[in-house]
Amino acid sequence: MRFFFGKGYRVYYKELDDVVVLIVAGSDKSNQNKIIKQANSFFDDYINRRTK
Repeated sequence: MRFFFGKGYRVYYKELDDVVVLIVAGSDKSNQNKIIKQANSFFDDYINRRTK
């Protein structure tokens, strides 16, 4: 999801079955790749905690 104000901020989310999981990590274009990796790590952690 991208907001069209400021630097064009992005918010990361994933869909899991019929639930949208908002990942608390945001970025602009300058650090997008780093934050996507971090967001994926947060999501993996969420999945691991959920399945225990």
